Amino acid sequence: MLKAADAHRRGDLDGRGNLTEAGLIDWINYTLDTCIDQVRFMSKLLDVGSMRERIQAALIFEEAKKTGLRKEAVLPLHYLFSTNSELGRAAFKQMTGLGERVATDLISSLLRNGYLATDSAYGALRFAIPRTALRFYFPDLWPEAEAD
Repeated sequence: MLKAADAHRRGDLDGRGNLTEAGLIDWINYTLDTCIDQVRFMSKLLDVGSMRERIQAALIFEEAKKTGLRKEAVLPLHYLFSTNSELGRAAFKQMTGLGERVATDLISSLLRNGYLATDSAYGALRFAIPRTALRFYFPDLWPEAEAD
């Protein structure tokens, strides 16, 4: 298609210069169709709209394994994922709806298991994706994570 876009004119009504305008239009349409197809493909694979349910599924799975994680972390984790920002520890605790001590333990467990990241012991919290959550977060992207 790109080579055809650089071809000579296909008659007197095909562009103004030496190159074909029809070939350029065909190449542009092909490129845009490919881009739209790839965006649709990745949107389907990532399925960002249902991330809250997938975060909850990962937490319920971890809660059953007695890792110290609780499903009450869904709201703040989804918030961090959606906004791609940081959240202070006090705000994170408040969003869980848990008591001070239980929420502090939950944050420690989330950090230890890789669900959260921070730059310091008392710093703001960021969304992180541990390897164990890949099969829940992006099941169609990392099928090998299911083998674990």
